[in-house]
Amino acid sequence: MRISVNDKSQRSLLEIHIVYNSELIREFFFSRRGLWHYIVTFCLVVLLLPYTAALQAILPRYYAGLPLYPALLFFSYLSLRLSLPWVLILALPAGLMLDTLQFQALGSNVFLLGACVFILSLAKPALSAVKQQYMQAIFACALATSTLLSLQLIFFAGALSLIERLALLPRYLLLAFALNALAAGPLLFAVLDLLQKPKKPRGT
Repeated sequence: MRISVNDKSQRSLLEIHIVYNSELIREFFFSRRGLWHYIVTFCLVVLLLPYTAALQAILPRYYAGLPLYPALLFFSYLSLRLSLPWVLILALPAGLMLDTLQFQALGSNVFLLGACVFILSLAKPALSAVKQQYMQAIFACALATSTLLSLQLIFFAGALSLIERLALLPRYLLLAFALNALAAGPLLFAVLDLLQKPKKPRGT
C-alpha cells in the first residue's frame, strides 16, 4: 500500500509505503509463539498463579510429609517459557501469597521462588537444548526442587544444626524428586504445552 501527500502541482510531499507480509501475519495469529501464545499465557498466569500458590500453602496442613510444590512447578514452567524479568515480577505476588497463607515472614517465599527462578534462568540454555520435552521438564523440576529444598534447609531450618540439616536433605530430596520431577512436573508441563498449541486454520 502506498500513501502520498501531494501539493497543487501533484508533486509528492510525503510518501508512506506499507508492506503486508501475509505469511508473517498468518504465523502471528496461528503459530504456537504468536497471538495464541500471549493470550493463553496471560490466562494461565491469572488462573494458575493464585491456585498453585494456595495449593502449595494448604497441602502441608493435611499432608505434612508430602513435599509437593505446585507453585514451584508452575514457575519452573514459566522460567523456560518467559523472560527472567517477567517471571521475577510474577514471583512477587505468588511469594507474598504463600507467606500470608503459611503465616511466614513476608518475603520468605518471594526469596525462595526468586532464587529458584534465577537458577533456572542460568540453566535455561542447557535445558532448552534438550530435545525431548519430558526430559526437559524432569531436569527443570529436579533443579528447581533441589534448589528450593537446599535453601529451605540452609536458611529456614530453625535451630537444627548443620549435620541435622544435611541428614534431612537426602530423605526430602528423594521423595521430592519422585513427586515433583518425575510425576507432577512432567505432567504439568505436558498439559500446559498442549494448551499452548493453537488449532490449525482450515485449509492448511
